[in-house]
Amino acid sequence: MHTGTITDKPYRRPAVLVNENILTAIEYYLYRQPSLYHKEIQNKLVNDGICQPDNVPSVVSICRIITKKLCFKRKKLTIKAKEGLTDQVQAKFDLFLHNIENINPFSIHCFDEASVVLTTGNRKYGHSLPNERAFEIQRYASNANYTINLMQSPLGIDYFNIIDGPSNGLHLLNFYQRIARN
Repeated sequence: MHTGTITDKPYRRPAVLVNENILTAIEYYLYRQPSLYHKEIQNKLVNDGICQPDNVPSVVSICRIITKKLCFKRKKLTIKAKEGLTDQVQAKFDLFLHNIENINPFSIHCFDEASVVLTTGNRKYGHSLPNERAFEIQRYASNANYTINLMQSPLGIDYFNIIDGPSNGLHLLNFYQRIARN
């Protein structure tokens, strides 16, 4: 019954005291899966037996715990493919590291070929007579691209080559030959 007095307050859930177990669990959950929603964290706390359903922290409390007590920030995720983390891939990576551990790092050179798509300054609108299309022949009507061949060492880029248009294997082989002659 509402009497209109100041002492009448809407029901508010009692505050839950956050203990070290809750903090550690939330931190663990976020390290394992940083994309968890606050509601999912709340459910995990109950399912893992860390909290009872009647004393689990609210979603707002979990948000405060994450930002204020754990000092986590919301950031864009960097996704890594699970397929690249298999035992076979790890074994090959370890073998590669074992093979190059005695090599002087300044003698290692890496070759890279990348295609760069240019955005064109071609106009999209034009003028024409009524009932006729605006027609124009434009250079690079589809986006133009360049191919960049690089030879890199630990000191930076040693050689580069820029090809107008798409590359084929011959351009890359010629690039290798020119570098080998120097």
